[in-house]
Amino acid sequence: MAMEDDILRMAKGERESFEKVYRSSWSKVYRFTGFFLRDEKEREDLVQEVFVKLWLKRKSVNLDKDYDAFLYIITRNLVVDRLRRKGTSVQVETLEGCMEVKLPEIEDSMDAEMMRKRVSILLELLPSRQKQVFLLRRDEGLSIAEIASKLGITESGVKRSLNLALKFLKTNLPLFLLFLDNF
Repeated sequence: MAMEDDILRMAKGERESFEKVYRSSWSKVYRFTGFFLRDEKEREDLVQEVFVKLWLKRKSVNLDKDYDAFLYIITRNLVVDRLRRKGTSVQVETLEGCMEVKLPEIEDSMDAEMMRKRVSILLELLPSRQKQVFLLRRDEGLSIAEIASKLGITESGVKRSLNLALKFLKTNLPLFLLFLDNF
């Protein structure tokens, strides 16, 4: 409960709470970067970048609900950017390969309720239209045509939103699980 309180206070701009959040999350981010970056100094620099970005964007997301997902996305994006700048195609391909893990393989190895909770966290990061389309399809079982009619958009717009949402989940869920579970 203390961590959640610190996250909420940090989101309001309280530096002391940010320092507590930083101290409690630093090692998780550092270890995760170690899967892709070997140089200790480079990893430390990247972790600092992650937390600078977290501080700068602290008001743009509901951190009490989405903190781990938000921290993961920042970390993943900065790692990919760093690898691309370095021209390390093998590591970028490895990172992208990790993202290609199929959801059923993961689901088989996890408790279904835990999986639903983690998917819900990632859903909060989707643009509102993609999230809305995904939830209407998954939770209400509506067809593409029914969703299009309900939202007043074309069927191709529904398909595009659904495909983008599924791609986002498929890409991010495996690494997000690694980010959360192995530390």
